Amino acid sequence: MENREREMLDELRDMAEEIQVPEGLTPDAVEKKLLEVDERKPARKRRRILTVGLAAACCLLVCGAVYRIWSQQNAGAGEGFLFTEDRKTDGVIETAESYKEVYKYAKRYEYYGGGDDAVDTGAEMTTSDSMTEAADGASEDTKASSAEYSDTNVRQEGVDEGDVVKTDGRYLFTLAENRNKIAVIDTQNGLAKAGEIRMGEDEYICEFYIRDGKAIVILRKDWYSEADMEEFYYFQHGSTTVRTYDLQDISQPKLIGEVTQSGDYSSSRISGEYLYLFSQYYISEMEKDIPETFIPVIAEKTIPEEDIYLPEEDSACMYELVTAIHLENPGEVADSKAILGKGGELYVSGQNIYWYETEWESGWSGKVMTNIRKLSYQDGKIEAVAQGEIPGYINDSFSIDEYNGYLRIVTTNEDTNGVYVLNEKMETVGTIEGLAQDERVYSARFFGDTGYFVTFRETDPLFSVDLSDPQNPQIVGELKIPGFSEYLHPYGENQLLGIGMAADEETGITDGVKLSMFDISDRTDVKENNVFVMENVYSTDVFYNYKAVVIDSEKNLIGFSGYTEGGETYFVFSYDAENGFVCRLQEMVNGNSYAEPRGVYIGDVLYIVKGNIIEAYDLNSYSKVGDIII
Repeated sequence: MENREREMLDELRDMAEEIQVPEGLTPDAVEKKLLEVDERKPARKRRRILTVGLAAACCLLVCGAVYRIWSQQNAGAGEGFLFTEDRKTDGVIETAESYKEVYKYAKRYEYYGGGDDAVDTGAEMTTSDSMTEAADGASEDTKASSAEYSDTNVRQEGVDEGDVVKTDGRYLFTLAENRNKIAVIDTQNGLAKAGEIRMGEDEYICEFYIRDGKAIVILRKDWYSEADMEEFYYFQHGSTTVRTYDLQDISQPKLIGEVTQSGDYSSSRISGEYLYLFSQYYISEMEKDIPETFIPVIAEKTIPEEDIYLPEEDSACMYELVTAIHLENPGEVADSKAILGKGGELYVSGQNIYWYETEWESGWSGKVMTNIRKLSYQDGKIEAVAQGEIPGYINDSFSIDEYNGYLRIVTTNEDTNGVYVLNEKMETVGTIEGLAQDERVYSARFFGDTGYFVTFRETDPLFSVDLSDPQNPQIVGELKIPGFSEYLHPYGENQLLGIGMAADEETGITDGVKLSMFDISDRTDVKENNVFVMENVYSTDVFYNYKAVVIDSEKNLIGFSGYTEGGETYFVFSYDAENGFVCRLQEMVNGNSYAEPRGVYIGDVLYIVKGNIIEAYDLNSYSKVGDIII
């Protein structure tokens, strides 16, 4: 018997442990048949190749028969493997009992569940959380304070997120030189180079934080296995590292801690005194007896089986890893967990991490379901809580929000949309379904017990939802206007800023980026008070990354970049009820970076940063007052 046949037989034996199979299909019976084939093999080499192929084919056919039996016993006859009605739905998140159990999940996916169009990986990759009540629902104006300098626009107030440009009020820190270093620029007397933080040759900075005199740098390193190279299948095997530097001497940052984990960088948060690092590890080559080939490694140790959370489905191809690191002890792991699944996205509230995966039913039914796993995180301790399931898919992290122990979600399902409310046990307690026929959700925002969301086809219905009674959510307002808003943001008291696209009411064809200011003082009667259409501006980075916008209602500042026929341009707007939106600055963006431009203010100076060029503008006159090439 050849090695490959032996491996297949071992897999058959593993599956047979879980199901009842006819006597003729037991592993021992199959092995006997294969040995009989071996005995009949003639000496001629050409003939032997064909015979070995027949033996392997025999084993494959038997595996297929066993799998059909397994499917009927575990998922119901006729159901697709990747989406079944009999999935575990008791709300309990189970942990692995052994690495062998994890191997079976991955092997099942490799054999039967690897369809490219079977699993959706979600959309948005960055979310946030907070320890405050405001972040328990979505927050108020993210930057409506009298702070002397701006910070990254985050998902929820009170929890920091990494970015490619940061400031501590004096120094600007910006990603430069093909993502290989962070340049440090002193803004005290004009603009001057003050230092740099440089990575290794094959390392790439993803994002970083500046906090309490430290730089917390998140980077990745990619590599490819010899087998991948030989087969021209370039499966990326990445690792994610967080390095912490002491900035006491800004000209010579000092490395004080480092932690590395498997997988490509997904996201991160700082909450309290802990950094939470997320990465996605996809399983490629597996050796059953070598756990390191299919079990993630964190800080040079494979993650223990009891720290691996199993999915509802009986197959998986990847992990979402989460590691907690104390900021005062940046070289050690406080806690870590691995969520086994098929690919999804994150939403992080003030107390919990939500990992959601969307799957389409096999066949032509069009049925879509999203499974959500809930993990608590407090003071660096990560623990499984519960899981639940809802119809439809989630547009982005702003469409899912936790408030007073309830999770509120807006989804699109086939040709309609719905609102779902889940309790702390991830049980659905309130629903609204059948909304906005033939449209899909474009944006959403929650404020306390009120939610707002936008759908679109030819016009832009802005729905307002009363969520004060979680068991009986109600649509209380609907405003139909041309175009749609891709991003919603609070702006001062009782106002909601929308950034989206203008569109023809008859055809739905888009025509320019659109700014809208909504009056939400009465949620039952929302009004669009003002509109500004940016003609010949066909897109903006804000649609894809909320960190690309700087908004401060007290400074009366709305800044972001847009794309025109002439190239990338940075715009700054002010807004008031009398004059509406006024464009204060419109400047072509310079710089050679793949990252989106950022607008950062320190005092009354706005710095537009793009790669190797920083330009400074006075916020009173909007005249240029300086620049520097890094």
